[in-house]
Amino acid sequence: MRLRGIYSVLLAVAVFATAGEAVAQKFPERRTARQGTRLYEKGDYAGAETAYRRALEMSQVYADVEFETAILPNHGVRDIIQFTHPDFGTHRYVENYWEIPLEAGRPMKHKMSRAVIF
Repeated sequence: MRLRGIYSVLLAVAVFATAGEAVAQKFPERRTARQGTRLYEKGDYAGAETAYRRALEMSQVYADVEFETAILPNHGVRDIIQFTHPDFGTHRYVENYWEIPLEAGRPMKHKMSRAVIF
C-alpha cells in the first residue's frame, strides 16, 4: 500500500514537470525572452535587445477583418479606424486593402488588421 502512494506521488511530480515543458513549447517566445534576460545579466546588452525584440515579434498575432460598405473613395490605404463589432468589441484597425468594383450597386470591400500583443 505504501509503495502505491509513493508511485502516485512520483507520477504527479512527473506530470507537473513535463507540463512546464509543454507550456514552454507552446509559447517559444518565452524561451527567447529568458535568453534575453540571461544575456542582459551577463552584460551583453546588444544581444539582450535582439532577443527581446525577437520575442516581441514572435508574440504578435494579427487579427484580420474583412467587411463591405457603401462606396467611400475619400480615404487611402493605412488609414486607422475604430471598428465596433458586437462579438469582438471595439478596437482600432489599420486598413491594408480596399477595392471598389466598377459596377453599379456593388459594395466597397475593405481588409483591415490589428496587432494583438500577449
